[in-house]
Amino acid sequence: PLGRALTNGAELATQNPLDLTQAAERGSQAIDNIARLAENVNEAVLQFQGQMGTARIADSLASIYTIIEEVRSGEGLLHSLIYDSYEGSGVESIERSLATFEGILQQIADGDGLLHSLIYDSKDDQEFLSEATIAGRRLNRILEKIDTGTGSLGLLVNDPALYEDMRALLGGAQDSFVVRSLIKLSTEEDE
Repeated sequence: PLGRALTNGAELATQNPLDLTQAAERGSQAIDNIARLAENVNEAVLQFQGQMGTARIADSLASIYTIIEEVRSGEGLLHSLIYDSYEGSGVESIERSLATFEGILQQIADGDGLLHSLIYDSKDDQEFLSEATIAGRRLNRILEKIDTGTGSLGLLVNDPALYEDMRALLGGAQDSFVVRSLIKLSTEEDE
């Protein structure tokens, strides 16, 4: 048997037949789209040629070829790096620099200088460096105050009028018999 018999009122599922008109219309649209695409490609190629695109590409390729030939036949660093077996002057320079750097690192490791202490000494041994850093920060704060004119010393350093007044005052003191006598007396007492 090929299958079961349908019961009364049962429906048989079918597919709609191919609509030839609709298929022809879609085919026609596809052909139109392909024709438009071909026109756009032709227009782009013509525009590219009109703007000397092929000439630009040819010039660029010629420039690249010139650079490659110069690297291949020249005596520069790139030639040395690519073609020389560690004999080119550029490579030798790099080797010398690396050897010098290695020597510096060895001196730091073996030496007893500041860099060795910073890297290799224990934190307890670095107390002096810590104190020097703190003192440097304090000195920087003091110098900043002087630079901004804060305090007597800052005013004296940054205010030319105050400096001239102090100079006149001290100059007048040298001319004063009383002040000179007091200075002489104080130095004699110290001796």
